[in-house]
Parts: sequence; C-alpha cells; structure tokens
Amino acid sequence: DCREVQTMEFIGVFFFPLIGFFMLFFPEDIFEIMNSRRNEANGEPTRSFLIGTRIGGAIMILLGIAGLVVTILGL
Repeated sequence: DCREVQTMEFIGVFFFPLIGFFMLFFPEDIFEIMNSRRNEANGEPTRSFLIGTRIGGAIMILLGIAGLVVTILGL
C-alpha cells in the first residue's frame, strides 16, 4: 500500500536522524532514558556504553541521510 511506504519513508527520514543525533551527542541522556543495568558502581554509564551509543547514533544519522537521498532522487 502506498500509504505504508510513505509512513516508512517518514520514519526513516525524520526519526532515524533525530534519534541518531541524540545518541551521538547526548549518550548520557540516552543512558538515563534506557535506565540500563550496564553501569558503574556509582550509577554512571560505562565508557564502552558511551562509545557504543555514539557509534549507533552515527549509524542512525547515516541511515536517515541515505533515506532522504533515496526519497529525493526517487530511487
């Protein structure tokens, strides 16, 4: 259905880069939102969690940009 495709394009173009931006630049806030068990004794996120979150954020931003390019070019 055409409406489903438009919804998926909207999610890919809008939400992936938005979530990726927050993951890349605010991993500590993502940690708080997720209330993860992957923390140090003092309740702070581990270094590996911060690095992994930033890498995931960069990937999501790239996916969103790729989705935008595909949408604009109509590929």
